[in-house]
Amino acid sequence: MYRLLNVNLVVAHIQSAITSVYNLLKLYEREGILSVRPGIRFPHSKNMQWDPNAETEFNGQILLAHECFYEFRESTEFIGLIDWDDLLLPSKNFVDLPSVFKEALIKYPNTAYFLVNKLEAKFEEKCW
Repeated sequence: MYRLLNVNLVVAHIQSAITSVYNLLKLYEREGILSVRPGIRFPHSKNMQWDPNAETEFNGQILLAHECFYEFRESTEFIGLIDWDDLLLPSKNFVDLPSVFKEALIKYPNTAYFLVNKLEAKFEEKCW
């Protein structure tokens, strides 16, 4: 879906996946539109009184976001941090996501990041 919106690359940090899903992700990786990387799993010793994996907020997403910023900060115009269960779509006034962000930067040139409001939606099955 994001390829249709002119997104060049999606980076996926995977801790575990069933084989069929993993094979599909690797297919997208061969196409060059996805980069599959290992998720974060810190070592945990029985002698530790706490589990470092349970102490990382949102499954290490903040650490992975920083990694993404450092890796791509000089080679890309925009970086989006989007949950897997969310879909970022442009409004009807825009063709793709880069044009949305370019327009936003024109309106707000000193802005470092944009927080997009979520619209909760669901599919309803129609009985014909």
